[in-house]
Amino acid sequence: EENELNSSARYKDNTHHPRYLYLICVHVADARLTLIAQAGIQYLAEGHSRGVWVVSVLVNMFHLHWFVSVFHVLPAVTPVTLDPDTAYPCLWVSPCRTSVQVGKLQANLPNNPERFTRYNIVLGSEAFSSGRHYWEVEVGSKTAWGLGVATASVNRKDEISLCPDDGFWTLVLRDSGNGTSEYEACTDIEENLLYPSKPPKRVGIYLDYGRGLVSFYDAGDMSHLFTFNDAKFKEPVFPYFNPWPIINGHNREPLTIVTPHWG
Repeated sequence: EENELNSSARYKDNTHHPRYLYLICVHVADARLTLIAQAGIQYLAEGHSRGVWVVSVLVNMFHLHWFVSVFHVLPAVTPVTLDPDTAYPCLWVSPCRTSVQVGKLQANLPNNPERFTRYNIVLGSEAFSSGRHYWEVEVGSKTAWGLGVATASVNRKDEISLCPDDGFWTLVLRDSGNGTSEYEACTDIEENLLYPSKPPKRVGIYLDYGRGLVSFYDAGDMSHLFTFNDAKFKEPVFPYFNPWPIINGHNREPLTIVTPHWG
């Protein structure tokens, strides 16, 4: 029994810690798993060997959740690049078209119809009008950003919202300017603030055009962040990227399209 108890050191890794697994259970809104996690934590606190077994079960279930998420999106992994002809004049797109960051105004760029001229937006080069698609974006330690999809006909010259009514299905991290940021899914009807258990460094975007789904994941562990359901797509949509302005000298890092670790 003592050897079993000593083996609880395996859970020093946060992703295997029973309290982390408890949060995962709460996140997926499964009351039974939550009760099991509570029991495991109590057993461990009392020095009972059964706690190790309970936590082992939850670890395996957590890994199963990760694999289910991965195999759900794996067939949909899609190469995505940026379209510099759509980029706001202060946005600098890398030569390989996989990275964008805010820089000095490029005054000589043409004001072509595709270009956004009011907001720090650039779209992907690929239009999607059917099928399932998944891509990942490195957000790193940025304090503000926006990701998602936008319809081909969105207004690129005037004031807009980033919500479905204006042709955007987006998840944003907003910098309040006082050292704090908040995550929000931009819906039409109400404020949808999100509270991830940790700030995602990579964000996965999953589009099922036929079913009208746009989902967001923390690509580090494939935990679900938010899903737009029943989007009524009537035209092609493009990947949407917004590195947000530089705020109080912060948020200079780029947004970078990356290959999934498991891709």
